[in-house]
Amino acid sequence: MISQAIWEDLKKIGISCIARKMGVSRINLYGWKNSKPVPEGRLLDLERITGIARHRFRPDLFDGYERNNSLK
Repeated sequence: MISQAIWEDLKKIGISCIARKMGVSRINLYGWKNSKPVPEGRLLDLERITGIARHRFRPDLFDGYERNNSLK
């Protein structure tokens, strides 16, 4: 699920704009916010479009990433 803080950042960019650039519906993004994790295969696109690091969307996949990576 997408945290509320990140969701606020996404809203500033525009949920519809992000969805369109990713080739998904807004419903997908709302699903990732409310109940489903962002699929692994979508993380790079989401990072590229939003500028938000992929480990912030799925910290469960990047355990230790922030501690061990200087590119935060």
